[in-house]
Amino acid sequence: MGNRFSGSSKKRLDTVDVTLQQVMIRALDFSIVDFGIPAYGGKRTAEEQNELFCNKASKCDGIDKVSKHQSGKAVDVIAYVNGKYTYDKEYYYMIYAAVMYAASSLGVRIRWGGDWDGDLGLKDQTFNDLCHFEMLD
Repeated sequence: MGNRFSGSSKKRLDTVDVTLQQVMIRALDFSIVDFGIPAYGGKRTAEEQNELFCNKASKCDGIDKVSKHQSGKAVDVIAYVNGKYTYDKEYYYMIYAAVMYAASSLGVRIRWGGDWDGDLGLKDQTFNDLCHFEMLD
């Protein structure tokens, strides 16, 4: 599609696992929706994770419950449509399709925050994190 990560998104992506970087770069090539990596979308310190937890933006406190962001095994994205960022669900489903296709083509197991239970979120509707992708062990 010709989409490319901006300089700031690339810097944030560079903080995560190399394999996850490859998946996201390939996904951006496949995606019909442009997307980037927002602030705190890459690797996080325990303090950064705890701040997000305190702001109810994460279920992981960074101390007792560690996020995969802290090990660089997770990344968040933000959709960019018509010249601005959006959180409209429809765009994240399209990004999801591109990420899963890219991961599959590279032989990488990925879980999406909109699909915690493996059934597109039908079991756990309490916390859908459509921006979040993480590598499975």
